[in-house]
Amino acid sequence: MERGRRTTGRKQRMVGLAAAALAAALLAGCGPGAAPGEGERAGASATGSSGARASTGGTAAPGAGAAAEPGAAANAAAAGGSGGPAAPAVAPTAPPEPERFRYGTPSTSLNYYYLLFGDTEGLYEQEGLAPEVLQLPASTLLAALTAGEVDYTAGAAGGIRMAVLGQPVRLVSSVSLLNFSLVTRPEVPDGAALKGKAVGVGSRGASADRAMQRAVRSVGLDPGDVTTAVIGDMPLQWEALRSGRVAAIMASPPLSSDLEREGYHVLANTASLEPAVVGGVAGTVVRLAATRDRTRRLVRAEAAIVRYMKANPDVTAARIAERYQLSAEDAKAAYSQVVPYYWDEYTFNLPAVDATIAAEREAAELAAAVPREQVVDASFLTQLQAGGEPR
Repeated sequence: MERGRRTTGRKQRMVGLAAAALAAALLAGCGPGAAPGEGERAGASATGSSGARASTGGTAAPGAGAAAEPGAAANAAAAGGSGGPAAPAVAPTAPPEPERFRYGTPSTSLNYYYLLFGDTEGLYEQEGLAPEVLQLPASTLLAALTAGEVDYTAGAAGGIRMAVLGQPVRLVSSVSLLNFSLVTRPEVPDGAALKGKAVGVGSRGASADRAMQRAVRSVGLDPGDVTTAVIGDMPLQWEALRSGRVAAIMASPPLSSDLEREGYHVLANTASLEPAVVGGVAGTVVRLAATRDRTRRLVRAEAAIVRYMKANPDVTAARIAERYQLSAEDAKAAYSQVVPYYWDEYTFNLPAVDATIAAEREAAELAAAVPREQVVDASFLTQLQAGGEPR
C-alpha cells in the first residue's frame, strides 16, 4: 500500500501526462501481483518518447504515434512538480467527410467518360470530393447551372457558348475534344444522298448539334440542306437510325465503331476536323468565386484521373467494356479513339478553346470579337502550375 500511495502522489504532480500513461502507472503500482518498483518504472517511461506505448502495451492509432508522444513528455518535463492543471488529452480525429456537390454532364458518352470513371472508381475522394453526377440534356443543364441548381457543368462547350453570349459563366479547364462521327444509313453513302434528309442530335444547341454543322459542311452541304431532328440521348438516336426515322446521327465512340461494322457509313469525324473542346469544368462567376478551393481540387482531380487512365489502359478498357457492354476488343478500340486525346496538363488546350469560341461566335452571328478573357478563368490552372494554395 505504501508503494500505491507513492505512485498516486507522483501521478498528481505530473502535469501533462497522457491518460494512457497515468492508467498504466496506477495499474502497475496498485494492481494485483505488481512486482516491486513496477509503478515507478511505468511513471518514468511515460516521460520518454515511447512512454504511452510501452506502459499500455497497446498499438497507437494511425497518425497518433511517436509524433504525438514527445509533446506529452515535454509537457510533463516543463510542468515538473508545479501542481498546475493538466492539459486535456487530444482525441484522434477522423478524416473529414468528402465535400459533396452537384456536377452535371450533358452526356454519358466516352467524351465524358473521365468523369464517370473518376466517380465510380472513387478517385475524386483523393481530393476530398464527392460529386453527385447528374446527366441532363444540354439546355436543361445550362439552365440549372445559371439557377444554382448544379455547381458545375462538365459540358465545356455549353459553358463557352454562354460566356460568348455574355452570360457570367467561365471555363476553368479543358479535358476532352469534340469526337463525333456523322454516321448514315447503308442507303446514304455520301453527302449528296444525305441532302434533304433528317439528322438526329441529342438536343438543339448541344455539342453534337454544333458537330453536325461542321460535319455536314465537310461533306459539301450547308446545315440548311438537312433537317435537324432532336431525338435525345445516344441510345434513342441509335434506335431512330436503325428504324429509319432519321438518315443520320452524330455518334460518339464506341457507338460509331459498332455502327460502321454493321454496314453504316461514317462520312466525317470531327476529331479529324478543326479541334474543339467538349468536356471540362465550367461554372458561374459567382459560384467559382465562392468555391475557389473546391474548384481547384476538382480541376486537379480530373487531371490526375486522366493521367491514371492513360497510365492504365487495360484497367480503363475493362471498365469501358463493363460500362458500355462491349467486348474486350471493342473496348480497347474505343479507348484508343478517345482517351489518348484527353487533356491532362495544367493549361488550356488553347487551339481547341479558341476554335470553340470562334464556332460559337459564328453560330450566334456576333459581329464583335469575343476576347478569350470573357470566356476562360485561367487562375485555377495558374495556381496549380505554381503549386500554390488558393487565394
